Amino acid sequence: MYIGSCSGSFYALDRHQGRQIWSYEASLDSGRPNFHGNVVFEEDLVVVGTDAGDRGFLYAFDRATGEVRWRQAAPGGFPSDLATRGSRAYAVTMAGEVRCLDLRTGETLWIVEGAEGERLFRSAIVMVGDRVVVSLPSGSVLSMDADSGELVWKTQLPGRLNTSAAVIDDDLYVGDIEGRIHRLSTGDGKVIGAFEAESPVYGSLLPAGECLLALWAENTLACVDPQLGSVRWSRKAPSIWSSFQPLVRDELVIVGDESGEIHALQVSDGSTAWTRRLEGEIKGLGAHEGVLYVGTSQGRVYSLPFPEHERSPAADGG
Repeated sequence: MYIGSCSGSFYALDRHQGRQIWSYEASLDSGRPNFHGNVVFEEDLVVVGTDAGDRGFLYAFDRATGEVRWRQAAPGGFPSDLATRGSRAYAVTMAGEVRCLDLRTGETLWIVEGAEGERLFRSAIVMVGDRVVVSLPSGSVLSMDADSGELVWKTQLPGRLNTSAAVIDDDLYVGDIEGRIHRLSTGDGKVIGAFEAESPVYGSLLPAGECLLALWAENTLACVDPQLGSVRWSRKAPSIWSSFQPLVRDELVIVGDESGEIHALQVSDGSTAWTRRLEGEIKGLGAHEGVLYVGTSQGRVYSLPFPEHERSPAADGG
């Protein structure tokens, strides 16, 4: 299991025992780095990026030993998730560059300037067939040829974008800080429609069943009709939903709050399947082979048996 922290440490852990296999301190390379993006794999490499005030890096570690096989620097670093296609990775830098690189060697294959000099914190990047689509906080959405980086279309949306991007069939969805979820055609970038939420939309937009799952108002998780005509259901957290990327698994969506409670909700209607309370603000969620992995902002990682058939709330965690 591979975990990056906001303190600049990256860990490989034995997922059965929690034993540390190796670690890397990115703070040795730049001031106050953070691991915010996803992890991708290429053969015997694990690739992940950092962002920092001055510069951050995209690292390729040997999966077994933690040796740095290659690294690529960028002003401000790589604050967002990576998208992949074959042996290529696509990334957005803090300076707004869209980069395509070879996962095996770290060689840069092309660079596109996308943010017109604006310094970004978070952007979204997804693959749609043979195109890479990037949404930038400034409201720009760009579709580029994945092989060459050539611009296919560009759409300017109102409002500052504040979520990941989601793709359902031929449509792209992004949310903004004004409380709108935008729906665009992936073919030509045409705006098809928009949904007005109660307040700023944040975190990850996720397709699940007949839902587009969205977070807004800090304490609301909603299942929005992908046609953006209605809310099928919504659930409010007792405090704040702190896991910005809910976990969708089978028929459940799992989300955590700042009080340490994990909620497993039925995707179909939002009803509670089970709950579990831990110590610390819930941040990261993952699952593998019947085990739920939970990371907290206090730096603790939990490994819990996944209660596949438990429908009634479980009061206490362990």
